[in-house]
Amino acid sequence: MKTRLVVLIGVIFVLILSVMASAQGKAAYRLESEVPANFNGSGSTAYSMREEDTVGIQFSLAKDALFVGVGCPSWTDNFGELTFKLYKFVKDYATTVKGSPIITHTFVDYIDNAYLGFEFTEDNPLKAGEYVIEISDASDDIGLGVGIWTTQKYPGQNLFEDGVYNNSLAARMHVKFKGEAPETPYGELTPVKEENGEVNESPYPFPGAVMRFSDSDADSYYTMSGARYIDEMTIENGILKIPVQSGNDPQFIIDIQASLEPVPCDEYPIMLIRLKRPEGSPLTGEIMFNTTDFPGPVLGASVGVTYEDTTEWQDVIVDLSANKNYKGELLTFRYDIVHMSDKEYLFEIEYILFFGTVEAARNFDMSTLPTPSPTPESTPTPEKTSVPAKTETAATQSPRNEEKGGTNNDVILGVAAAVSAVSAVVVVVIVARKRR
Repeated sequence: MKTRLVVLIGVIFVLILSVMASAQGKAAYRLESEVPANFNGSGSTAYSMREEDTVGIQFSLAKDALFVGVGCPSWTDNFGELTFKLYKFVKDYATTVKGSPIITHTFVDYIDNAYLGFEFTEDNPLKAGEYVIEISDASDDIGLGVGIWTTQKYPGQNLFEDGVYNNSLAARMHVKFKGEAPETPYGELTPVKEENGEVNESPYPFPGAVMRFSDSDADSYYTMSGARYIDEMTIENGILKIPVQSGNDPQFIIDIQASLEPVPCDEYPIMLIRLKRPEGSPLTGEIMFNTTDFPGPVLGASVGVTYEDTTEWQDVIVDLSANKNYKGELLTFRYDIVHMSDKEYLFEIEYILFFGTVEAARNFDMSTLPTPSPTPESTPTPEKTSVPAKTETAATQSPRNEEKGGTNNDVILGVAAAVSAVSAVVVVVIVARKRR
């Protein structure tokens, strides 16, 4: 009995020491100018948070760490609050956040774009393994808002919005490892069991909003109204030319509803942009959508865009469903073609399409679409029949008057009975032309 009691006390003592060791961590931040983003995907989009929003980041460390933090914008004014909780991962995300956090801290009026998180000592680092950082209670009564920076999907992270897995996003993070950073910074990540709803697996784009800039009405697809740091756009040989000037967030509006059908967000969340970028231009941009359910462009209505580093034509694929607010029908969107331009560039777009899946967008053969109809040309006026020398009789009416009510045969016959033989010849000629 005494032996069992000693063993039990020993186990409890080890658990207490373990908790105390974990508690050695403390809240900390790192300035964006001091450390790099080194634990995330490509691209970067500011993700605005409201008081009721919760973002969870499940991540896996390949090695012991001295600091883990998430990049957080405050939209330049350094005002606002965010509460961070760090958990040791257990089973799945939902189970993890029901438990007790290792550390909790509310960051108040933090520096814009700083990495907010937790630091640990050399003696008591954050051990390699899986963890969750949960961010909540966003507040900004006097500033422009608070949130986190997101990127495209990253193998070392799973991101959750209000408990729901988002398979398109990751958080911009900085991790400082103990000693030299491993070549692969993330360890094995417990996969998420997704509940897939109905997916539009059609291989074809949404037919109501096929935007080819070779279309006869292509000039209605975009507008210069509200454009910023964009010179006059033109369409040349079926290509939209976009002269970008120097400045922050050069932007223009694609106006789908002007001449096309609104795009059903749930059925067609994948946008494909056939684009050519110039040498040396930035590799990221942003789409800010305006839907029937979430009017924009506003904070919370954006998705990042990433380009390949090539000057050849490329298919830029944007998953609009990466933003939970992308619902209803897409009416227009603001295209910030780059985040910042340091000089003038010329971008080109051939077409924009919408698909149900990324695979459909990647595999679609544009040549399977019907050739755009050319602008209708006016019907040439028929040549007038040569008429003999003018007589005193009334002139025969033009055959085009048929369109206004039946044929002119009765009129012609009446005239033929009253005119000279020369006029009768004219009538015969006209009737003959009409019967061909």
